[in-house]
Amino acid sequence: MVDTLNSKNLSRWNGRINTLNESLTTLSNRYPNANIKAMSDEKKVRLAQIFENTRLAIDSYSNRNRLFEATNPQDVGPFKIHAYDMIAGLYPTMIADELVSVQAMSQRIGQIYFLNYVYGTDRGGVNKGDSMLSALTGAADYNNYAGERIEDEIVAENHTTGDLNEHLSNFPVRPGTVVFTTDNGNITDNGEGQLTNAGGTVVGTIDYRNGAVSLPGLATSAMVQASYFQDLGNAPTFAGEVNVRVDCATINATPHKLRALYSMDAGYDLQMAYGLDIDQELLKTCTAEIRHERDGNIISTLYRQAGAASTWDRKIPVGVSQLEHYNAFIAHLFADCTTIFQATKRKMGNWVVCGKDAIDILNAVGAPRFVGNGLASQSGPHFAGMLDNRLKVFFDPFLPNDTYLVGYKGDSLVDSGFILADYLPIFSTSMVMLDDFVGRRGFASIYGTKMVNNRMYVAGKVVNI
Repeated sequence: MVDTLNSKNLSRWNGRINTLNESLTTLSNRYPNANIKAMSDEKKVRLAQIFENTRLAIDSYSNRNRLFEATNPQDVGPFKIHAYDMIAGLYPTMIADELVSVQAMSQRIGQIYFLNYVYGTDRGGVNKGDSMLSALTGAADYNNYAGERIEDEIVAENHTTGDLNEHLSNFPVRPGTVVFTTDNGNITDNGEGQLTNAGGTVVGTIDYRNGAVSLPGLATSAMVQASYFQDLGNAPTFAGEVNVRVDCATINATPHKLRALYSMDAGYDLQMAYGLDIDQELLKTCTAEIRHERDGNIISTLYRQAGAASTWDRKIPVGVSQLEHYNAFIAHLFADCTTIFQATKRKMGNWVVCGKDAIDILNAVGAPRFVGNGLASQSGPHFAGMLDNRLKVFFDPFLPNDTYLVGYKGDSLVDSGFILADYLPIFSTSMVMLDDFVGRRGFASIYGTKMVNNRMYVAGKVVNI
């Protein structure tokens, strides 16, 4: 996971953490359609880091006058009040937090660590260096790595006519269990150190103690394989070994900046005609733009880099009703969830982001299979409902109409294939107006993104619309 918080410093943020639920209540009253819910402890800790970064940025840049053309206390004071509202308003309503892992960075450059358990020896069909259990690929397929049974060990490849002198990789060998497979039939051991062909003729020898095999004059064989039992009851025993490897990836936070300009006359007219403070409107609009860009960038990146692709034909077959056919689309979505499970061997997909065509199909199916969020209307990407009470459905009106995206996100910080790492979620300079009567205000957001496992996503397309 991204290096985030030091536990010794958590007490510094207890006050801020304790006020987050109160802020959420205020936001819920102010924006009843925003679907704001109580934050988990994980999100509170993350926001504590964000608050700290924002406070340091405000103190550094406003007190030291590093960013502003001109500064006065009347501008700095109110911004300190509104900055925290902007952050609290941004995070609970972003759908990115429902799709990927959102983490806080204490520095501009962070590292993501992965534990990778690999097989340390060749053992039958398992090769040294193969992944046994990985944070990215999940568990290996079924094998008998810890047991005595060794299957299909390659003894020789492209063997030409002549003597074959090799060693089995795993020993000591249990007598009477060895079977060699060649192009000219099987060769077995008789339990007394001798190797015989199908006719019972002795054609070679085997040393059970060290696995040494001798087959004089073996006929040409493209490949010689051996299946046998290793004796794990004796010591010393060369059993299979497991090695632990720590892999890491670097994530860099990059800036995203906006400049807002307006004339004094426009601001004054807006105030007089509608009672609106243009400065406050800029705060709300730029916050919404940052949310819009983050969600859009994440969703488009997941779609472009998804590890699997899927298509579904909307054309209704002859003799099938529309409802039956649209229910088949739901089955198709769950098949994409299974694709994620097979690719990662971890979890089934648990969310889908729909373009217009996909959400239209789900709305046509309706309850009890697709239960909407119950809100009359929402703008931008948002949570749309639950499918079979298992799959979260989001609607993104900015996706191409015929596309959808299936993915997985777990409950922990590291249980996701994509990371959004915040260094500074949103920061604003003071409003400055010089003698040209043009108001200026700058907005910045610094964050990084990292795809760590594209197998957790399936990019879908609806065809024959």
